[in-house]
Amino acid sequence: MITPGRLDLTVQRWSPFDYTIQLPVGIDFTGATAAMQARLYRDAPGEPILSLVNASSAGQGLSFTTETTDDIATSFLRIRINETTAEAILLNAGKAGADVVLAYDIHITGGGFAKTRWYEGALIVRAGATQ
Repeated sequence: MITPGRLDLTVQRWSPFDYTIQLPVGIDFTGATAAMQARLYRDAPGEPILSLVNASSAGQGLSFTTETTDDIATSFLRIRINETTAEAILLNAGKAGADVVLAYDIHITGGGFAKTRWYEGALIVRAGATQ
């Protein structure tokens, strides 16, 4: 069992979100699967406000890339949220003009690990003015 890393993410409303996390060096996550959900609070019942799964590196969702140097793998996890999805989070979960703070976590299966929570934290959707 590992202790998940704490990583707060900030999504700007009115623009797409694209963030890459370097995973622990020496673990090859090629072919891994991942899932990310965001809810109003931890263990909130019902459907998540945001749900992402594996996708192509250009599409909304989660994707992995791996670089190998001197037989040592370094994998990266990319998180992409489309602008329209970010806009809907504020409309569905909060008051217009206010930031929305959600709880999220990311589970990864692969790299020699069973389904494991690798990251958790706040997913903050910041209100904006320029559309």
